[in-house]
Amino acid sequence: VLAVLSVGGGLLNLPHLFGGHEAMKNFLATAAEGIENEVLGLSASTEWMLMGITTVLVLLTITWAYRRFVSTVTLDGEAETMSFPKRLIAERWRIDGLYTAIFEKPFGWFSTQFFAFGEEKVMTPLMVGAGSITLRLGQLVRRIQTGNASFHLMAMVAGTLIFLIITLLST
Repeated sequence: VLAVLSVGGGLLNLPHLFGGHEAMKNFLATAAEGIENEVLGLSASTEWMLMGITTVLVLLTITWAYRRFVSTVTLDGEAETMSFPKRLIAERWRIDGLYTAIFEKPFGWFSTQFFAFGEEKVMTPLMVGAGSITLRLGQLVRRIQTGNASFHLMAMVAGTLIFLIITLLST
């Protein structure tokens, strides 16, 4: 993110050599006193020299970093024989152990406890209880459910009469 913003800021203040203008200076003119009076005009040779020095320094840094970290082995030997800083880097700053201690173990413990209480003590008895209630209700309704149409008609008429009686008595 910072690299993208740096490139964007650099494009706002391109050198005059490339037809640039001082958009960033004009934008920041109100940020501090005296900025609007500053003149950034440099000669073409000065701009070329500054760009050349910067480019050479960047290339030297890239070459040094490549030789130092890519082309040669930086961590060699067993971890026990290394100095503490090398061992720390070899063990990736012990981030894995820290992550395990901070997140994996506490959340693993919490998960086990939640399972032991929530699943085994609450949810399982609740589901078994709901199943057994449904089974008992089914057995009760099975006694009433005979398949005899005349019995069902009589039960419907009796229910309608009971409903009418309750309605008439409540008014």
